[in-house]
Amino acid sequence: AVTDLRKSIHARGGELLIRTGDPVDILPKLARQVGATEIRWSEEPGIYERDVSRNVRERFIMSRDLSDVKIVTDIGYTLYHPNDLPQNALQWQSLAHPKQKYSKKKRKAKRSSMPLSKTSKDPMD
Repeated sequence: AVTDLRKSIHARGGELLIRTGDPVDILPKLARQVGATEIRWSEEPGIYERDVSRNVRERFIMSRDLSDVKIVTDIGYTLYHPNDLPQNALQWQSLAHPKQKYSKKKRKAKRSSMPLSKTSKDPMD
């Protein structure tokens, strides 16, 4: 699979580079070798992964010869551990619309207009 991917990328004029080790050390070296002006990676939700991303970013900022390299990250994961999910509506809103400011005002919940069955209780009571 990797060989096919490498061939496919090469056919489009690119190159697949594979390195192992600590990204904090490897990425700056690789950026110097290829003369990178921009570096991209996908952010991951784990604590260790966030630390690695922060450390890579700091290494680029602190390196005089790499401080002008543009760093672009995105979030592309779709599976979440329940503990990594937002815990309330305010947190969900701030993630869905990060440029908006949200206050912690509580709103009254609207009563549902759906009739209740004889056996169910009104959750608002």
